[in-house]
Amino acid sequence: MTGEFIVDGVGLAEGPGGTDLTLLSARQRRGLSECASFMVTAAAAALEDAEILVIDFPIVSGSSLGEIQTAEALCEMRVRGDGRTSPARFRNSVHNTVTGLISIASGSRAPCTSVAAGRATVAVAILEAQLQLKHGAPRVLLVVGDESVPQVFDSALCYPPVAGALLLALAAGQSDQPTLELIRPVETDVQTGPPSNANPCTPMIDIVSSLRHRRTGAVVLPGLDGDTWKLQIGAPRGNA
Repeated sequence: MTGEFIVDGVGLAEGPGGTDLTLLSARQRRGLSECASFMVTAAAAALEDAEILVIDFPIVSGSSLGEIQTAEALCEMRVRGDGRTSPARFRNSVHNTVTGLISIASGSRAPCTSVAAGRATVAVAILEAQLQLKHGAPRVLLVVGDESVPQVFDSALCYPPVAGALLLALAAGQSDQPTLELIRPVETDVQTGPPSNANPCTPMIDIVSSLRHRRTGAVVLPGLDGDTWKLQIGAPRGNA
């Protein structure tokens, strides 16, 4: 077990027309991928939910494959036509695109971390965020998301894009916010997490939905090295 933390805000982006990029300037929106658009939308929703206007705390982003569509598009540009690539798309081709965009848009100078762990990306991103909290961060904005994989790589991975965000803080004393506890590993004989051909960030749908509706219980997550981890959602530590 790694200790409890609380959730000050949540955000989710999924489905057609599920993006809202008002957090970014018009220039920042140019060349933006599906993945980045959904992740920025989820992050903005979590900040709005918590009524946070200034980001002076770390950001942790997680994505299994990151800017895979942009990478494929840039490769196509190199081998077709005159071989030139789009500067706007090139600058958004790195794995930390989202943390950079949010930091620039908000004027934040706080540290940013980007992680990728395959099907374990949600679990590992939550662990990274919690470790930053335990090492002194007042809050952490956690945002994870993945987009559909281009058919040239794997036609079986054409899943819908999903992104979710949590604004986290350490649990200390009484609070009216739900608590979370990451437990790793757990013993189970049941296959866990989304199917191998589903979006790796699908567990965020269950996590955000449970937090929004104040449902307690566990969300089982694929962990590292084939282990199973669990995110335990608890009731607020309200006044007795």
